[in-house]
Amino acid sequence: MKRTGLFLLLFLLTGCEILSEHWQQLSKTMNIVSTNSSGKIEQCSEQPQANIDPKNIKLITLTAVNTKESGQIRQGNYLAYQFPAKAGQQLNYRTEDNLCIWIYAPDRQLIKTKDLPQTGQYTMVLTALKGATTFDIKMNLSSRGVTGTQPLQPLPPFANSPTPSPTPTATASISPEVKTPTERVTFDPGTTGKTVTGTIKPTEKRQYTLECAAGQKMSIDVKEGTVNINIIDPNGQTIGTIKNGKNWQGELPTNGDYSIEVSAPKDANFKLNVDVSAL
Repeated sequence: MKRTGLFLLLFLLTGCEILSEHWQQLSKTMNIVSTNSSGKIEQCSEQPQANIDPKNIKLITLTAVNTKESGQIRQGNYLAYQFPAKAGQQLNYRTEDNLCIWIYAPDRQLIKTKDLPQTGQYTMVLTALKGATTFDIKMNLSSRGVTGTQPLQPLPPFANSPTPSPTPTATASISPEVKTPTERVTFDPGTTGKTVTGTIKPTEKRQYTLECAAGQKMSIDVKEGTVNINIIDPNGQTIGTIKNGKNWQGELPTNGDYSIEVSAPKDANFKLNVDVSAL
């Protein structure tokens, strides 16, 4: 009888330790709850509880390859990342830091699944669960289940969800993003290139589209201005970038409309030479 009681005590102690380790790991993975030294469980609110400063909203482009973002954040202050995505794609993200994270769809409604329901501009909002923290977060978009290639639409006004508290509280407010200007590039008869010029601000993006065929070679030379460029294929995947550089060249993988997306860290006048080889 004494031996049976000893085995039962050892089992209970060991089982509790395993459950504790499992709970800690689950908390890290979900980034929802944290247990402090007193044993009290802290949990994120249903939605952000303060306004987001526009200067803390960063425009990013996600692909199937992990994109890493880092920064510092304090509880009650908010950072946001905005990125285009298509209906049917899956948003995957992971961080080992104690963060509260909310995902807003293009219609400004909170979503709680990684399957994205609409085509448009999504917003990831985050803050520290407690105190202040330096964080790293990895994100990517998978293309499984993409339904169509309809163009991105401008963001509607941000719709705040009602809060259950009887005392009114401030809720997150994100200003609608200005629609990215898009211009189609065509070459003059007998030529394979075009010079593109424009003016851009840090809060803007400009997009140039041109129809190409698989096997053609595209080259882009930055002649004036400090700008960043993403070259995006017809499936929405980034196939090339220019950052702190002057040129890019690559062979195009498929038929369709390619996009040249231009952004800048500061106000800039830019000039690009775009060339596509003949078939």
